[in-house]
Amino acid sequence: MNFEAVSSPMKGSIVAEIVDTSGIPSNRIIRTTDTWQVNVQWTLSGAGAAFVSPNETWVVRVFIESIGPGFEGLVPPAAEIQATGGMNQSYSHTFSFPPNANMAAPNFSGVYKVVVVLTLKDPMGNPLPIAGFSEEPIIQFYRPN
Repeated sequence: MNFEAVSSPMKGSIVAEIVDTSGIPSNRIIRTTDTWQVNVQWTLSGAGAAFVSPNETWVVRVFIESIGPGFEGLVPPAAEIQATGGMNQSYSHTFSFPPNANMAAPNFSGVYKVVVVLTLKDPMGNPLPIAGFSEEPIIQFYRPN
């Protein structure tokens, strides 16, 4: 998915991948008793990328939205990654969720949409006009017997 920026000649991309670390072949059907991850990588290049300075911070968030009844919202915690600056920038972050991380629901199971949101903030914490979004495939969490 590409970045959105209000101005400046820059290119950016963001890619996220959901991984069930239990070794089960499908990363789209995850047991609630498994550890799972969201691996995020993003890049920024072009003349406008030089305006992203090391004084600024990337904020990466993972949201899930239930399809039907279930939890909806931010899957904590958000990650803050210091920007590096320069015309070619590359970053990555892995969110890891332990077994039974039930997202505030005692019987967390069901079908969900996962969206990764990337924003940039200045040293005062104010959002800057740049963002990246990665909408992931629908996944199912199920509680094994």
